[in-house]
Amino acid sequence: MMAAALSMCVVAARADDVFRFLQIDGHSVKWGAPVLGQGATISYAVIKGPSKITGNVNCLRITGIEALLAHSQVTRRAFDHELAAALAMWQSAANIRFVLAKHAAKADIVFSAEAQPDGIGYADVTLAGNGERNVSRLKRGIVCLNPEIRWNTGAKSDASSAPESDPGVQLRYALAHEIGHVLGLDHPGPDGELMSFEYGPRLDGLKPGDKAGIAALYGRRSPVPVLALASRSSSVR
Repeated sequence: MMAAALSMCVVAARADDVFRFLQIDGHSVKWGAPVLGQGATISYAVIKGPSKITGNVNCLRITGIEALLAHSQVTRRAFDHELAAALAMWQSAANIRFVLAKHAAKADIVFSAEAQPDGIGYADVTLAGNGERNVSRLKRGIVCLNPEIRWNTGAKSDASSAPESDPGVQLRYALAHEIGHVLGLDHPGPDGELMSFEYGPRLDGLKPGDKAGIAALYGRRSPVPVLALASRSSSVR
């Protein structure tokens, strides 16, 4: 989810491949060179414990994911697995590469819990400055999840304790949705794409519009093999 105050612009690759760029101050936003279609290497980290990192609109106060894991009875290993899978969805669809940062202070994108629980999850971005040709470069991205809702990894060991009436929210696809925002995509419409604002449990990955949008921002995936995602994210402050 992103703040409704952000202006939006619909862009379509084909009639059936509709996506929407995130627009701030009239500019599309992306990592790397402020040029549409050019790839980027993006570092990330998972927050452990209190953090002084703050966003501009949505993730104003964040903290580590410990309480989130405990509330949903999700192991750290399961969380890292779901995060790696969410990152891999986008990495497989465009010329981007995610690398694990040693310190959250130096990471491009940080994953955290909300210090003041609200909604399901949010994304926040900070600009490095306005670029040319209506494209701005991103400096920092934050994904913050509500630690008080029930998160489901889909693994029996983590979901077995959840009542049938409360299956929870799929962690992998919620993460992938918010990652899409911090990469530069907005909601294209009410449903049909992972980036739609009413994404649901029937989604099993990126849809045509999601893939077209991320490729428009960063170019299609390079034929050169990318580095494998870390099997386990480190906990950093």
